[in-house]
Amino acid sequence: MLVFFIACLILMFRLAFAFLSFKSREALNSADDDYSNAREDQKFEQNKDIQNLLATLETTKKQLQASKEREKKSTEEKNEAIRKTLELQQKVEELQADLVLSEQAK
Repeated sequence: MLVFFIACLILMFRLAFAFLSFKSREALNSADDDYSNAREDQKFEQNKDIQNLLATLETTKKQLQASKEREKKSTEEKNEAIRKTLELQQKVEELQADLVLSEQAK
């Protein structure tokens, strides 16, 4: 009788182990399916993200181009102002030299 009881216990443990391993494999497979489904959904979201990223990139390119144009314009204006200042400074120096010569001539 004792041998029968031990055999039944071993059989119950084997059945429990088989059942638990089956359920764990089933859970892992369903988790893999959920993961692959989530990845497929994520691909579509990434396409939207890529479109948004490209739109942002185009906007940034336009802003960069406008910034470069403004920088070029401001550089030209700065150079023009420097040129005018140098011309005026040269005229002032010429007038000072003329004044010095006229004072020496008197």
